[in-house]
Amino acid sequence: IGEARSKCFAKLGLYTAGDLVSFYPRTYQYRGETKKVSDTVDGEVCSLILTVDSPVKSGGGKVQYLKFSAGDDTGTVNITFFNQKWLLKVFSQGRTFRFYGKVTFGFYGKEMVSPEVEPILHGKKLKDVFPVYPLTKGLTQKTVGSAVNNVLPLSDESTDVLPEAIRKKYALLSVKDAVKLIHSPNSRDDVAKARRTLAFEELVVFQTALRISRRGVSNSKGIKMTFENSGVKSFFESLPYSLT
Repeated sequence: IGEARSKCFAKLGLYTAGDLVSFYPRTYQYRGETKKVSDTVDGEVCSLILTVDSPVKSGGGKVQYLKFSAGDDTGTVNITFFNQKWLLKVFSQGRTFRFYGKVTFGFYGKEMVSPEVEPILHGKKLKDVFPVYPLTKGLTQKTVGSAVNNVLPLSDESTDVLPEAIRKKYALLSVKDAVKLIHSPNSRDDVAKARRTLAFEELVVFQTALRISRRGVSNSKGIKMTFENSGVKSFFESLPYSLT
């Protein structure tokens, strides 16, 4: 990571490899949960498996655009990309892709603008779940995800705070497995298990620290307040009750 990019990571409070390992996604894209065109709802974000069924049209001045239609056996979606002229040769008729983005219902039918796109290739399984990290100016999801994946093997050095008996009792993962799954899950179930484990451990650590703090307070002696040579003493003596 270069100096300029390091400054961008610093804005997120990330200075070390350990910081990246514990920099958890804020949400996820479940691209493996695909829908049919006919089942889409106006304004929803979803995944569609579509085959390009029209020639790609391009044009524009300062803002270049590509337009084409793609569909499945239930309907068609009009797709538009801006300032990505290199895609002109990618979307040839007959090719099938997985599109992920917002579907809107326009005057000319259903539309998607600049969706995430992945080609459907024979024998290659697409990733189902994509983590979404907090960002700052100068960083992209791809940049942050790549940096996290590079340091993720460090999670093997994580030490479990919870005894194995407790983990088994509450069906929790080891810390290293939870950290790996939180960054690279294969399903919603993986995300739920990882989050549950990490939250459980964090709560136990917090409660333990709180008890230790309280024990220290209860074992310490308070400071006796005499109020000698002050007007406060006469005020307290004038009260119709005794202070505890």
